[in-house]
Amino acid sequence: MRRARFIVIDGIDGSGKSSQVKLLRKKLGSRAVFTHDPGGTPTGEAVRAVLLGSKTLSPLAVFFLFLASRAALVEEIIAPALKKGRMAISDRFDSSTYAYQVCAGKRPEYAKLIRAFSGEVLRKAVPDAYIILDSDPKKARERLLTDRAKDLNAYDKKPLSYHRAVRAGFKKFKPKGSKIYFVNADRSIDTVHKDVWALVSRILK
Repeated sequence: MRRARFIVIDGIDGSGKSSQVKLLRKKLGSRAVFTHDPGGTPTGEAVRAVLLGSKTLSPLAVFFLFLASRAALVEEIIAPALKKGRMAISDRFDSSTYAYQVCAGKRPEYAKLIRAFSGEVLRKAVPDAYIILDSDPKKARERLLTDRAKDLNAYDKKPLSYHRAVRAGFKKFKPKGSKIYFVNADRSIDTVHKDVWALVSRILK
């Protein structure tokens, strides 16, 4: 039986990740398990609430909370799904930790911790591919501000320079044993989805 695939959809805030994940959910239905990082499990959702709401956590505490949430997500959701032959799609994953904490957060020393964590925990669920929705931070910010259904979190509210650093971080991200694809997200949702679906279809072959 063909091994189930694990795909990550990622990108800066306002790049349209949620919209693309929703469209993939419509197409794939029960063929895939859909989740998000941080979150996806009771533990992960509790961690997510702390991460997005706290203004007093140190950078190191934030970093390890992300890892704790991801460990629970892999153990409880992603690895079991793959073992049963179901594909998994995650809205964000370790690519975001690298872009946000290591690069934009200017903590290069965290990179070796991510590698150690990946070797121990993510070996059970190594993404086959990362699809990064690449967007101009200024345009992404405009989308966030005009989306009335979106409650801006602490990361959304950071200055444009921070989001430019995040975008650069995604471009520097080099996942070991996984393919990475960049899709121009500064186009219509349907046009972007055609490219995303073409990549997903290729990965599933």
